[in-house]
Amino acid sequence: MNSKILSRLAKTPRDMMVFQASSRLPKVKAPQKTPLWELLNSMNPRERSRYISVQLSPELGYNSFQKFNTGEHLFRWLGGNQQIGEWESNPSEGRVIRGFSKRLSKVDLETASVNHPAKLAKPIISNSDPGL
Repeated sequence: MNSKILSRLAKTPRDMMVFQASSRLPKVKAPQKTPLWELLNSMNPRERSRYISVQLSPELGYNSFQKFNTGEHLFRWLGGNQQIGEWESNPSEGRVIRGFSKRLSKVDLETASVNHPAKLAKPIISNSDPGL
């Protein structure tokens, strides 16, 4: 039992009565699994945080042009790996383009961000180059 469920039981008499009578807890749900959520979930937090100034767009499956500081910030806004109660809604759910099923890649995320790992990687120049 997490704190959200305990809070729900304390604030809602009906849910408390159902719990006392049948030991059933209020239901929780996982975040909505969109192509963008699946792409970000496939990365580790360090890799997500390297995508800087990410902007949502219809190409990513959202009817919004909201900007996020990092890919990790975006992932948490999408719901991350947290479970929320059925009585709650995630702010990202209202901006999803229904029926969007394009499989996103890191290239799509790179075009939506100002800085990304491929752009931040600088080629190593050796001192033996004649051009120096």
